[in-house]
Amino acid sequence: MVAWAWPSGYAHGWALNPELLSWRYQIRDFGDITAARPENLPNPEDNLKYLHEISATCQHVCDQVKGVLDAGELPVVPRW
Repeated sequence: MVAWAWPSGYAHGWALNPELLSWRYQIRDFGDITAARPENLPNPEDNLKYLHEISATCQHVCDQVKGVLDAGELPVVPRW
């Protein structure tokens, strides 16, 4: 089984590679990958404006990928 997660805003199905489909794997769609949103606007002079949001989003994706691997499946996360 191939587990598939989509970057937020992508139309589901458009990025599936025809070669991947030809392998006849069962594909399970986990839906959009959502990014954490800032609670407040950052200070424009800060160098690490969105560090917390980026870190939270990466941790969320990491947790999802680990769950898929633990289930013995192949995670596929397209680049965006």
